[in-house]
Amino acid sequence: PEGVIRKKAGFVTVGGKIYYVRRGGKIKTNATFKVNKKYYRANKRGVILTGVYKWNNHYYFSYSRGQCKRKAGFVVWKGNKYYIRKGGKIITSDGFTVKNIAYVANKKGYVKKVVFPEEDSNAVIKVARKQVGIMTGKTYWVWYYKTRFRDTDRTPWCGAFVAWVYNKAGLYKKISVAKRYGPLGYVPSYSRFADKYKKW
Repeated sequence: PEGVIRKKAGFVTVGGKIYYVRRGGKIKTNATFKVNKKYYRANKRGVILTGVYKWNNHYYFSYSRGQCKRKAGFVVWKGNKYYIRKGGKIITSDGFTVKNIAYVANKKGYVKKVVFPEEDSNAVIKVARKQVGIMTGKTYWVWYYKTRFRDTDRTPWCGAFVAWVYNKAGLYKKISVAKRYGPLGYVPSYSRFADKYKKW
């Protein structure tokens, strides 16, 4: 009845917003919590978050009834495409592949498919294609870092490979401007530079 305090645990909708009432009557606030094997997030006012939102410096997505998406996969919200990692975090400021298709996400998590040049006239592509089949990053790592290649193939060498290829193609100057964002042997350095200057 109107005016009676609800003391039973459960979800309520007021003014189009969802809240979770704890047993006894208090509304859950500022917390991630689990109900019937599904996770939810309530902000400091108790509103259950939906859509794409920022939580502890990371972006997440929750369905219209508030359940957090925790399985890896794409979602579309307000016309923008996002990719959720296993566990729930949205990929931001990074490149990634799904089923051998390359994508890039900007700092807000908006995802676009990466289009690669097809023609062999591109000097960088020519050099890179000659490396197809190489199973170790030792050559690229040692050239870039001038140190021993540690931990065999467990050492990530993708960024060092990119720097090496540009150097071999005589185009190292084209990427060296990104060095202010970190070492060119480290992919997030390229991501930060490309995201800021729209040079994907």
